[in-house]
Amino acid sequence: MSTGSQLSLDGPAVVSERFAAEPQSEIERQTDEAFSELGYAKRAYSRVVLPAPVWFPWIDIGGGGVKVNDGSGVGNDGKGNQTKFTAGLGRLITPDVLVGMMAGYERFKYDVAAVGGSAKYDGETVGGYFVKVFGNTRFDAALGWTNLKYGSAVGADSGSFTGSRWRMTTELTGNYLFNGFLIRPSASAFVVWEHDNAWTDNVGNLTPDSNLSAGRTALGALATRPIIASGGWWIITPYAGVYADWVFKHNPDNNLVPAGPPIAVINDGWAGRVTAGLTGQGRMGTWFAFGGELGGLGAGYKIWMANLRVGVPF
Repeated sequence: MSTGSQLSLDGPAVVSERFAAEPQSEIERQTDEAFSELGYAKRAYSRVVLPAPVWFPWIDIGGGGVKVNDGSGVGNDGKGNQTKFTAGLGRLITPDVLVGMMAGYERFKYDVAAVGGSAKYDGETVGGYFVKVFGNTRFDAALGWTNLKYGSAVGADSGSFTGSRWRMTTELTGNYLFNGFLIRPSASAFVVWEHDNAWTDNVGNLTPDSNLSAGRTALGALATRPIIASGGWWIITPYAGVYADWVFKHNPDNNLVPAGPPIAVINDGWAGRVTAGLTGQGRMGTWFAFGGELGGLGAGYKIWMANLRVGVPF
């Protein structure tokens, strides 16, 4: 995020699915603005300071894995992996406000041993996002809709069905310098609402249509400090964060089919979470983010996640 009057593009972070992690990828891509002494990073390839851009096209490609162990007595668990491709276009409408739209494709496969089931889905997503900066504080929100195509199995029963999912994220983030570190306290929320259509499995059992909602709120902070690589081509930034999460879900149809986002297998309640990783930003805005997290601290479950993402503005 920018600490000055100009807002920078943060499309990939705004539109990413947040059942896992905070928007970590934008931290390093905006570090050269937060640290004024690194301001040359965007100007090193030109003797002329160009006017600030208004349109911000971008592409975000990523993948990762998740594993949940729930020892609370309910027996929910799950593990899976995801690949994702997203492209978007943002526009700076005032020096401190950016709006954008995006479209993408995602594929997810996971297993839930508690019900002897597995599910895989793929689907196309469309949506939009909004970012507003107030001095050193930033507010962002995003809304997306995904067309889902499922393949699911529980025991010997299997079949396919369709559905749709609304996904909303919002976050308020601070940006402060302290002894050479960038400290980012934040409050965020992520909610999904999914509807799955009725379907008949391979042995003729009818599963009626169902609805599910799940989400998470988080309070915490992240600390990071950039390291300029040899020749100034890259800014490499390690980061670490600590968060308190409230996870919630609502499954009025009591559907045991392992559909819905992976967060839906986690019990309601408070838990702690730690994150750590490494990101890098190149001269022309190309960036990567590699990180992981451990959630469920102090609760009856544990969730491990790892992800790798690369982004290219153009």
